[in-house]
Amino acid sequence: MKLNSCINLVAVALIFVSGCKNSTKLDTEAAEIWRKSKNSSFLNAQTTPIPTEELSSFAGLKYFEYDPKWVVSAKVMRVYGALPTEMAATQNQFEQYIKVGYLAFEFEQKSYKLDAYQSVGSIEATKWFVPFADLSAGVTTYETGRYLDLDVPPNAQNINVNFNYAYNPYCAYNSNFVCPIPPAINFLNVMVQAGEKKYH
Repeated sequence: MKLNSCINLVAVALIFVSGCKNSTKLDTEAAEIWRKSKNSSFLNAQTTPIPTEELSSFAGLKYFEYDPKWVVSAKVMRVYGALPTEMAATQNQFEQYIKVGYLAFEFEQKSYKLDAYQSVGSIEATKWFVPFADLSAGVTTYETGRYLDLDVPPNAQNINVNFNYAYNPYCAYNSNFVCPIPPAINFLNVMVQAGEKKYH
């Protein structure tokens, strides 16, 4: 191979690596902005789920460092015509949800699947709610599990699922709230060390 050809290949490789680094940096910065915005809303007495007696000492939510390996490409499988089903919630209650599809993905050479839902009466067809739990629950993350809110375009066959945006239900901060409990089918047999950590 000629020297110029080798140099060109190296240059292309460097540009590719640089592009990946820049993309990761932008993703990290976007997540940081989102986290700061959430902390600000939690400091607002009108919008916070934090108990009044704890608000003065609230120092912000805890998160894992942003990790690009927890951005996974998932195959979108839609479910049509599903009937409403009761999802168990805290305080021995139930809430009505409709299964709209599921997401299939691989992580570290193992296959996983998460069911996705919408609340009954939802008018946002592209918004999918994914409650899940994993091996970190009760260890480094909230014991009941966490949530993901995903934007799934109508014709999308694959989407990126970013677990760095996994967040706690309000029950993690205040037991007065009623929150859906992730169904057993959405348990991931892996430590998802990404997103929000447990509050206490």
